[in-house]
Amino acid sequence: MFLTGILILWILLCHFAGIREQFPYPQSFDGKQVSCTGRVCQIEAGADFWYVYADHIQADFMEEVSERLKVRAILEEPADCAYGNWVQICGKLTLAEAPSNDGAFDRLFYQQTERLLFSMKNARLTVRDGRQNPLLQWMYEVRRICMRHLEQIFDEQDAGILAAMLLGDKSRLAEEIRDWYQVGGIAHVLAISGLHISLFGMALYHILRKLGISFVVSSGIAGNFMLFYAVFTGAGVSTRRVMIMFLLFLGAQCLGRTYDLLSALSAAVFLLLFDYPILLFSSGFQMSVSAVAAIGGFYPILKKHYGSYISSGAAIQLFMLPCVLWHSFSFPLYSVMLNSMVIPLLPFVLAGGGSALLFSFFSLKAASYPAAAVHGVLNLYSCLCRVSLELPFSQMIFGRPKLWSILLYYVILSAGAVWLLQKKQKKVCYLVFVFMAIFFLKRTEPKAFSVTFLDVGQGDGIVLRDDTGVTMLCDGGSSSVSNVGKYRILPYLRYHGIDRLDYVFLSHMDMDHINGVRELLERQTCSIKIKNLVLPAIKNPDETYLEIERLAAGQKIAVHKMREGDCICTRSMMLTCLAPKAGDTSKNKNETSMVLHVKYKSFDVMLMGDLEKEGEKDLIRRKKLPQLLEGGNKIEVLKAGHHGSKGATSEELLDILKPQMAVLSYGKGNRYGHPAPETIERLEKANCPAVSTEKCGEITFFCLKNEKILVRYGKNVIK
Repeated sequence: MFLTGILILWILLCHFAGIREQFPYPQSFDGKQVSCTGRVCQIEAGADFWYVYADHIQADFMEEVSERLKVRAILEEPADCAYGNWVQICGKLTLAEAPSNDGAFDRLFYQQTERLLFSMKNARLTVRDGRQNPLLQWMYEVRRICMRHLEQIFDEQDAGILAAMLLGDKSRLAEEIRDWYQVGGIAHVLAISGLHISLFGMALYHILRKLGISFVVSSGIAGNFMLFYAVFTGAGVSTRRVMIMFLLFLGAQCLGRTYDLLSALSAAVFLLLFDYPILLFSSGFQMSVSAVAAIGGFYPILKKHYGSYISSGAAIQLFMLPCVLWHSFSFPLYSVMLNSMVIPLLPFVLAGGGSALLFSFFSLKAASYPAAAVHGVLNLYSCLCRVSLELPFSQMIFGRPKLWSILLYYVILSAGAVWLLQKKQKKVCYLVFVFMAIFFLKRTEPKAFSVTFLDVGQGDGIVLRDDTGVTMLCDGGSSSVSNVGKYRILPYLRYHGIDRLDYVFLSHMDMDHINGVRELLERQTCSIKIKNLVLPAIKNPDETYLEIERLAAGQKIAVHKMREGDCICTRSMMLTCLAPKAGDTSKNKNETSMVLHVKYKSFDVMLMGDLEKEGEKDLIRRKKLPQLLEGGNKIEVLKAGHHGSKGATSEELLDILKPQMAVLSYGKGNRYGHPAPETIERLEKANCPAVSTEKCGEITFFCLKNEKILVRYGKNVIK
């Protein structure tokens, strides 16, 4: 239990220590054409591009860096180089960006864990030294041959799954399959793991021993074979952890010593972190370590009271739960049940897939028999994931837990385990401990009104929450970020533990305002439930408008229409629609945008949609704006219309509203030239400071119960 406690401490430090290795990024050269030289250390064939990785980097535009740091050349044509070649790479230097929204994938840190310094797009390679690493090049060629054989005997979907399971190559894994496995809680079967070592390495070792071969020779053969397989499949962090533990097992066999799982795990963790401390923050490292720690420390306790069948899955899931919630913000409720059906069949899949691959080198017909059986099991996996998604509460969204709640969770879980050891007949009572511990992991937000302007690139996405938990989304789309719902909006909602949108407003039907919402409507299995959809009340709506209506109706979401004067009130917040007025048509989408005034106590926000000059004039002419400012009210936050375009946010509008701050939502380097210099000049003339999602990332305004206003920025560029 002491070693288990040390492992828990490591994982917590991983989350919160905040010590990350600093990489020598050439910031001033981002987006510029550069040239560097290096040695080819990895070659990958993607769906659309080829990727060549080089280490031992030398470049005139930056100081000397570690030989182990790499650059990635992205090529449109197959790479004409080999492992070990020294090459010159010319291309557009591209640095990864840190996440600008809560919950977004941290690509910058992921590349750090891979020792990747930067990428070079549209790259050109020139071989300067033809010396090769024959072993690595041979492995690369064998992997390509194996991939071609998998594609011959399996359909595209199955071939992608087996390439991940057997070859460690996830480049051909269908995105839909990846999503199903992740949501179902069985994504771990797609990684090279301890099960591979058990199946291949341990099987080989025991066969050799059965043949009468000595401990030392059997260990040597099995160990070298698995080392070869680890390098062959890419030697990821989980694979390296497993290999260290397997070699320690073989060493114990040779020396006649007892193999202790937790001691071997501790040694593996120490060696991995000593070599590269930044792995402490890696989700793959955390998941791998916590799963084995659960098997070695927690599972034996549960097994005595609940039996091995239930206890193995429950121990792993309970022990890993804080890590899972920290990285994915939700827990697949039926994952224990799914894993109890999936894992027993996994050795069959690996053995059957490996056999089919081996047979295919001699006879495609012989390979077809195990391939058909494996196809049936993989279909069963997909079917189980799909069925689990349709069940109620398939995804329990907790949000990212706080530090104190993780500490309390492990304290309660450990105290309950100790108590269970002493009170052998109190099995039901321990379940109470478990549910108490899980309860504390649910993220709780401060009871305050907040409005968040998400960084969605060139588009709009605004999240409103009042102090009672009512949550609204105003627009959600982008013309510069693909799948903005999946990669920007959903992660933010899940990070904050939001599993319900009480209202979703669409100001108008431009794609940069609606395509993310359309994803949410189409992905109602994502566990973010939409209760009400609010559209502008206009005459002669276009086909996009009608399509959104039909999509919402198909999901049994209530659809409402808002026009000038309509209000939606919660206990503490009021939204008033200022436009469109009755009789407006959809001929000019921007000029008939829905304009909302949001009021919480004395805090006022104006959401202008894409309203431009003519729409603003009409709003002013109807004398609706002065009524908002009666009694000394002022507009604290103005969401500038149409992303800060030249024709929006007129001087006359600013003179009437007198906003305290303006928010501009636009994408970096957009082709529209947003924000227009004229708009920035008008804001400066009106003494209205402006902040943008492009520069600041997400921008959140909090209005506390004492009406104090706090502002937080996603990129932490403004303190």
